Amino acid sequence: MSARLRQARFSRGGAWAVGLALLPLLALGALWVAGFHINMTASLPYGLYREVDVPVQRGVLVLACLPQGPLSELARQRGYLSPGHCPARLAPLIKPVVAVTGDQVAFADAAVQVNGVALANSAALPHDPSGHSMPRPFPRLQRLAEGQVLLVSSYNPGSFDGRYFGVLEGSTVVSVVVPVLTWHRRGMP
Repeated sequence: MSARLRQARFSRGGAWAVGLALLPLLALGALWVAGFHINMTASLPYGLYREVDVPVQRGVLVLACLPQGPLSELARQRGYLSPGHCPARLAPLIKPVVAVTGDQVAFADAAVQVNGVALANSAALPHDPSGHSMPRPFPRLQRLAEGQVLLVSSYNPGSFDGRYFGVLEGSTVVSVVVPVLTWHRRGMP
């Protein structure tokens, strides 16, 4: 077999290998364009979530981008969020909305309280699993202004959410999402 023929066969085989390797990325891109998002963080059940056209209100799950600045830089440095398409070049968070405009929130080490009611699994941990000290919201007691939201996940007591970074402006919310196909990680409800 000539060297030219061997090279041509290798080139076709290499092209197929590259094409097959890119197939999962293309599939993920198609899901994203269609409004689907994959959650592989421990804040919520793993799985597939879909964007829906409903208003942001207490109790819904939202996709939100951390604002650019110290908070997003901390998330990047500590690996809390993977790279993504948000303005801070991080992946969006998927979190439940626990407080909206007019709600009073209190950030205590024992639990986050909304309108005087303590949220389950919302105690602020002093350190993350790597031993880094965790930030605390300030002010510790506040009433949410127009358009503000508080995102806290009761699913995982170690979730990086509002118990550490506080209230976010509603403009950080990308969309409301609902679970499509999810599964629980070991040791979670």
